[in-house]
Formats: sequence, C-alpha cells, structure tokens
Amino acid sequence: MSLTTTAARRSALALRRAAASGAAARRFASSQAHDDHHHDDHGHGHEDTNVYPREGFSAPIWRNFVIITILGVGVANFLPDNWREDNFILRGWRMHGYMDPVVWGERNKRHLEQTADEARLRLISEGAWRPIKKQWRYQGYLDEHHGSPNCIPVGSQVVAKHY
Repeated sequence: MSLTTTAARRSALALRRAAASGAAARRFASSQAHDDHHHDDHGHGHEDTNVYPREGFSAPIWRNFVIITILGVGVANFLPDNWREDNFILRGWRMHGYMDPVVWGERNKRHLEQTADEARLRLISEGAWRPIKKQWRYQGYLDEHHGSPNCIPVGSQVVAKHY
C-alpha cells in the first residue's frame, strides 16, 4: 500500500465521521421539540398539587356579610331617631370634608368667569385673519403712480400734485 492510498483512506474515514456527527448536530429546532423526552420539560404535563376551596355563596366571606348586614339592620331599628345628631364621632367623620356652600358658590363663579375669558380669547384667536397681502405683478407701478414726485419721468404727467 502506498502512502497516497493510506492518506486517501484516512481522509475518507475522517469525512465519514464528520458527516455522521454533522448530521446529528444539524437537526432542526422544530424536530427537536417533537421528541418524547422534551414534552415533560415545559411543565404542561404536571398536575397542580394545590387544593382550592369550592367556590359558591357558602364561602365564609358571604356568610360574614349576611351576618353583619342582619346585625346592622337590627341595630338600626332599635336606635333613637336623633342618633345621627347626638353621635359626635359620626358627625366628625361626616363633617371632615365639609365646605360651606358659599365657598363653593364663589369658586364656581370664579371658574365660570375664567372659562368665559378663555372662550373669548379662543374666539378672538381662532377668528383672526392674516392681513391681506396685495401682490403686484408690475412692481414699478408703485414707483410711478404713488411714489415720490421725483421718480416721475419728465413729460409723463401734466399736473403732479401731492396733498
């Protein structure tokens, strides 16, 4: 066996090994996701071990709500008629954010005046027109007819009066 034949066999063997390992490495990502051993990695197949209470109106919060409502209505029936005026805690809580109606009237009046001023200014600015600009095709017209008498050529006008 010659040296070239041995080298050719070794290179062919190396190419075969590279092709075999390259084919395994060149798998598509979508085909890898379809393997059986990949399905359990996402957590979709596991059961939920948490135990949740049964939902419905028999839950403790609804029971407590009904009991508190019945107690509140029962207590309200036995209270005297003037309990709101005599209860300083309830009165203080109710008057906490209270403001005199006169103050609200003044604020509303001032707000109305400011709104009217803003509307008036907006009407003026939205209804404004740009000044009309007269464009002359012949620019020398102004110099000859409305300009200085010194710009009028001799003999073009008999009487040149400027008042």
